[in-house]
Parts: sequence; structure tokens; C-alpha cells
Amino acid sequence: MLVRHILLIPAVLLFIPATPAHGATFDLGSRAWKVTIDPATLAVSARLSSGVQVLISSAQPGLGDLTNLTTGPASANWKLRDQQIAATASLNENALTLHFATNEATSFTWPVYNISTEQVSYIIPKAEGLLVDPRSPVWQSPTWPHEMDTMEDFSLPLWGVLGKSWTLTYLLENPFDNTFLFRESGNALSWSLHHEFKRIWKRKAFGVVIVLGPESPVEPALEYRRRLIASRVFVSMRQKIAKTPGAEKLLGAAQAYVWDLSVHLLDRLKAAGFDRLWIGIPELEHIEGRQEAVRTAVKMGYLIGPYDSYDSIHSPHQKDTWETAQFDDQLFAYGPVVGVDGNKVPGFQKKGYWLSSLAARPYVERRVTRTFATFPFNSFFMDCDASGDLYDNYSPRFLATQADDMRERLSRMQWVVDKFNTPIGSEDGHWFAAGVIHFAHGMMTPVFGYNDSRLREKNSPNFLGRYWPPDGPEIFMRPTPLPDDYRALYFDPRSRIPLFQTVFHDSVITTHHWERPSLKFPNVTQINTLLELLYNVPPLYHLNNKELAKNGERMARYYRFFSPLLRQTALLPMGDFQWLTPDHLVQKTTFGHAVEMIANFRNTPFKDADALIPASAIAARYLVSGRVEIFQPSPESDPVFHQPRVKLAP
Repeated sequence: MLVRHILLIPAVLLFIPATPAHGATFDLGSRAWKVTIDPATLAVSARLSSGVQVLISSAQPGLGDLTNLTTGPASANWKLRDQQIAATASLNENALTLHFATNEATSFTWPVYNISTEQVSYIIPKAEGLLVDPRSPVWQSPTWPHEMDTMEDFSLPLWGVLGKSWTLTYLLENPFDNTFLFRESGNALSWSLHHEFKRIWKRKAFGVVIVLGPESPVEPALEYRRRLIASRVFVSMRQKIAKTPGAEKLLGAAQAYVWDLSVHLLDRLKAAGFDRLWIGIPELEHIEGRQEAVRTAVKMGYLIGPYDSYDSIHSPHQKDTWETAQFDDQLFAYGPVVGVDGNKVPGFQKKGYWLSSLAARPYVERRVTRTFATFPFNSFFMDCDASGDLYDNYSPRFLATQADDMRERLSRMQWVVDKFNTPIGSEDGHWFAAGVIHFAHGMMTPVFGYNDSRLREKNSPNFLGRYWPPDGPEIFMRPTPLPDDYRALYFDPRSRIPLFQTVFHDSVITTHHWERPSLKFPNVTQINTLLELLYNVPPLYHLNNKELAKNGERMARYYRFFSPLLRQTALLPMGDFQWLTPDHLVQKTTFGHAVEMIANFRNTPFKDADALIPASAIAARYLVSGRVEIFQPSPESDPVFHQPRVKLAP
């Protein structure tokens, strides 16, 4: 799926401005609102048809001289001479577009949102989606990332501001080379978008489309989905299954990385009732000589595939390495990404270098072909390619922008799908990869705190664990209590919103990152379970014989509830998300015209129509039959949600 400019729907403008004097503001208006723009400071505000005043972007003093200002019935153009920026504003009914272009390698900031007395929340597509209260200390904690790359850190190319009776959706026309910045302003968070015009781009431009919509925390996602469908770039799971029939086995399947694959383990899983399962092999060396186990998994109806990666490259002579980063001396010499300074860019964990996707392509095809020739896999997992972690490459041999890198990553994943007729998954699964991939790991719970000593130091009570032992690394399988600040940021159901599911529920099956699986954090496992069911996504586990003995009964009980449900809803859109109580602790999602899910995160029962939903439980209402099924997760150390006291990271 190639990046396209966002579709604008024409509308008749009702307000035709006169050409203003130099430095003056001008208005663009429609039935929905009147937008006022100061071209010298780029301050933009609007008056809605209801009379409500709305901030779109705050003023930026000191931008320099304004020249060549002209206006027309639906647009205006001007230049900021000192910034060497040409600006355009246009309005189509409820959609305002500001566009900026230059011939120089420079940088620019717009929009800027300085919080005022307005009571608003920010809609941020960090992983599945978060609703940020700018006045809450939770989001002012240093644990919350204050700088985000809009490709790597945003799962969708948008964000929003939620007010009373309205929502503003900010859609990126150019999602590359942007940094979304939070800063503390008084007792609240403000934000801005910073764009870098890089010399590697022939056309240096970016723009933001601001759409006025009704009050809803998922309105930005609904708006984006409408535009994808209208522009015919949305690819449904139903379409993917028609092309790659094996993808149907993902519907209702639990997902698990397996560390000691054997026919015995597979028999135990089948006996426990798991008739659908995606099995990931973390390292091929774990299953050397175990082709029969792979064949048995396929015969049982499971999907099974290797984890592979082409993001980093290490020297073939390096001792501290991993198998996916090993190629040969030739590629190590000419394949690394080169930075703007002419130096090779250090890779993951500062080991080796990042690998050019263009240079890697023949190696990808050879290694993947060899893998499928050795093992009868029927699925594949490609790390990093859907995560948005993209690179500009200034190597003369493989000169590439982030957009070029993205296209090549999508191309090689599509090659795997087409060549081997197999469903493919990738890390995170951001918007740009949705047309290619079938499943993704990292959307429900992303990686966080990677450099936090509380999670990495062995003497910490929150130590995630070692990459050891080989048949069940602690970092994946040992239960670890999550610090309160991370709980408040990523697991408070009041601030979790299903943005990605609203757009792509019927296109990509998502779950947690492999470093943050369903059962990793005991003090949020119950919330995790309710969120999985509310969003209708599968769990992610790490399994060996010992783990299956420990948690198999619990997993099987959960499977019996969610698997039939997801088989019915995986091909349906998430059409609605609502808070049913003022405290936002009872929530409802709707899937097509088939199923409603009502999650009760409270510590007291909730009565909804004909269903009494116990504390910390969820109800599935099948709309055709009227049948209601209730699931209550197993008791844990944190049986009900409460707002934890936020302990700030040092």
C-alpha cells in the first residue's frame, strides 16, 4: 500500500474573503465553521456554527516578514521570507488544510497548541490509542515520552483534540520526518509538530488537514477510515483471505511463541482444546532437526512460522551477535545505513549497523527461500518492517529516503506472501503496512521503558528478567510487577481508546509485543484480559511444557470464550466505542451488526439492559439471537482497577 495524499471532499464555501492588507488576519468560512488565520504568526482559530470558539494552532511570534499574500474564494497563499517557506491554506466544508513547501534543507514547526483554559483532551495514536489529559500529572511524568516520531511512535498518521461537543482531527499529508513534541506549560501539557525538510528529498513539502467532527474519542480514527475507504486503499481481511486462504486460520486463534517445540507439546495443546493457534519460532536453531514437529503443527490446523529480521547487520566475526543479524563480509562492508555525516549508523543496542533494506533484498530472498525449503512453515513473521522504524540512507550506492525504505520493506513482505502463499506478521503493525500484513505484535501493548533501570537492573523488584534460560527466557516468561507510573500510562482503561481497531479491526489481527505478553505483568493481567475482549483481539503467550503446566487450564478456559467470538467478529469493523458511565470505567464496543462487548472495570456490578455484569467482568451480547455470555477473568493480585499513585521515574 503506497502512501497517498489524504482525500479531500469538495464542498461549496459560503464565505468569500476579501484580500487583506499586509500582516492582517483573514477568514475562510463554510456552513460548519469560520476559520481565522494570521498568516504572519500562523495562529489559527475557528468559530463553530454553534458559536463555540476553538483553537487550532497558537501564534508563533518571530517568523519574520510576510510577502506575496493573496486570497481567493476557498484558499490563500503567502510566503514567510525569512523562513524560506511558501504557505497555502484552503477550506473544504469541515476540512482545513495548511500546506508548507520550500526549496531548502531546513526545519519548520506547525501546528503549535498552547493549552489555555479550555477543557480538552489529546487523542494520541500511541500503539492502540491513548486519551491524554493535559492537566494530569500522569502525562507530565518523565516516564511518558515527550518526543515522538510520527512514523515510529504513531500507529496512525494523525492525532486529535477532544472538546465539549467537538473533535479536531489532525491528519498528516506527509508522515515522514516529523517529531511530535509535548512540553509543560504552566500546570498542563502543550504540544507542537516539528518537520524537517531534508536535502535527500527532491520535493520538500508537508501539510496538515484539520477536520472538524462530532465529540468522540475515536472520531479521528473514524475520519481516517472513511478516507481510506473512499480512496480505495483499505484492504480488508476478507480480501486478504481470498488471496491467501491460510490467513483464515488466524480468526479466533491464540498466538504464542514456543521455546521447546515437540510433538508432545503439540498434543498437549490440542488436548487442552486449542484447535486454532499461531505458533512463532523465536530462533531457528531451537528447532533444528524438528521438521516432524512443524509438519505435525500444520496437520493439526495450526499456523507456524519463524521469526526473522533484516534490520541490523553484525560483523560475521563478532561473537556477541544474533542469528538474524548475520550475513557475510561483503554486505557488512557496503550494506549499512549511512548517516548525513557520512558515517555508518550504529544498529540496535549500538551493535553493528542498521542495514539498508535496498542492499538486503537479495539476501532476504535467499534466506527466506532456504527457510521454507528446510521447514514446512505455513506462516512468517518479519520483525521491524511494520514498526515505522525507518531510515534515510546517504550511501551513494543505496541512496534512500524513509519513504523509499518503507516501500522496500512492504515490497519484501508482499514477496513472502506471494511467493510462499503464506500469511505474514510484523512488529507493531502501523497503518502503512495494513494493506500487506495479516497480523501484528505490539499494538495492544507496546515496548516501553527500554532504558529504564527499574526494568533492566537485576536487583530491581521490577526487573523483567534475563534472556535465559534458552528454553524459556525470563524476560518473556517470568511474571513481573509493573511500576505504577507505567500502569497509569498504558493500562488505565479510562485513558485507553481503540483508535487502531476502529480503523483496522477487519484488516489486521493485532496483539501485544512479545516483550509485553498477556501474562507478563500480574498486576494488570485482569485489565489486559478485559481490554483484549473489549477490542476483540487474541492473547499472546510464550510457551514451553513448564508454562503450559502452570497456566494451561487458565489459558484453555479463556480460549473457550474468546475463540468462537473472534471467529465471528474478526471480519467485522469495530463500528462504535462508548463510555457508559461518567467515570469511563464501563465501556462498550460494537462489531458490525453482530456483537456488542460491555466491559466493567469497576469493583461493583453494572446493570445493562438484561445483563448484570459483575465487577471486573465483560459481557458479549450477540445481537441477532439476544444471547448474552459473561466472562470473569481469574482472580489475581490486582483484581479490580484503581488509580495508582504515580511514582515518577528518577
